[in-house]
Amino acid sequence: MRHYRASAKLTIDELSMFICRDVGCDLSYCQHLVGKPRSSTQSITDCTQQFNNFRDCIVREKKIFRNLVSDEQRKDPMAIPNYLEKHFKEREKLKKEMKMMGGMTDELKEKIEEMEAVNTANRKMVDTASLKQ
Repeated sequence: MRHYRASAKLTIDELSMFICRDVGCDLSYCQHLVGKPRSSTQSITDCTQQFNNFRDCIVREKKIFRNLVSDEQRKDPMAIPNYLEKHFKEREKLKKEMKMMGGMTDELKEKIEEMEAVNTANRKMVDTASLKQ
């Protein structure tokens, strides 16, 4: 996975797919359960919510990338691999911090937001709440 992620031939579509992989797996699992429920009580007839979550994630990640990376920077063939590497390193760092703090609590959310505010002071910010609508 890392080898493919480091390819200079990645497109913005593939970038968003990498980032939304977990949401895509949820959709895939739902579709699997529609065809083969694990039990008679676990009958699922609709994966619309999972599909909408996946689509929203893809659209959101494309918008974030386009807003954070300038047109000039996007001409660099390594712009997408570098962005992905940075994204996944930050995600791992947050997972470790959450694990050390004993899970996600309101206090932890505030600390993470505070750290992100310091770390992203010189970046363009995207209001993700408006993207969820």
